[in-house]
Amino acid sequence: MGAYEDLVNGIENTEARAAVLDLDRRRAALRGVYRQTDEDPRYTDSFKRDTQWEAYDREAPRIEAAGAKARELLEKTARGHEMAAKPRPHGESMIYSDPSRIVAAQNEAARIVRRLDRQADKAGKNPIGRPSPAEYLRDEYRRGMETGGVAGVAICDGAWRAADELGIDPDSYLAPLRTPEQDEQLDRARRYRQIADSVASSVPKPPRQRPASQIAGFAGSSPPKHKVGFGLASGGWPAQTKSGGRHWS
Repeated sequence: MGAYEDLVNGIENTEARAAVLDLDRRRAALRGVYRQTDEDPRYTDSFKRDTQWEAYDREAPRIEAAGAKARELLEKTARGHEMAAKPRPHGESMIYSDPSRIVAAQNEAARIVRRLDRQADKAGKNPIGRPSPAEYLRDEYRRGMETGGVAGVAICDGAWRAADELGIDPDSYLAPLRTPEQDEQLDRARRYRQIADSVASSVPKPPRQRPASQIAGFAGSSPPKHKVGFGLASGGWPAQTKSGGRHWS
């Protein structure tokens, strides 16, 4: 079993795993159409080419949609684990929608950014003994955890927002504050993002070049609707043989 298969089998979210498997199945089925037509000696090269591109035009939007759904579910799951990995005051949640609480966190973030700006100005003159931005953020976040309650959440979230505004890596100040359980949640988030990055974003193209008449016919517009139904869902198709007749599989 390859590394990609190991990643997919390790997806704990059943909906996300089903979406990834559906995407892989659709891509494999389209490749199967290409291989099946290529290996069949009864059909002309032009018929193989047309049939393959018809299958591509029909399946490409479905594969792209399946890929977008799989990545969206994986990213959503990763964000959930990242949120669970954030240290927090005891008994409090870092998820809230109360406007007053959002404003409180924004005010804390602005305060922390101002303090860091002042520290940077002073450090330029005498950096010895002054804490780094990550150390200051860690101390502020720890203070929020110790304060507890709504006020503590505002301080923690303010530190988080300030770090995000300043482009400071969360691990640089949160790592010492996480519990082993939160470290595990962060590892899960990273695995889900790795899988999301591994999910194929392209649609397999036919081995033969698209006919020039088709390129000229719908350049800049949607592909034409085809009458030939090949193999992904249908049981058979009318095929042009080398003798010029039609054969039903």
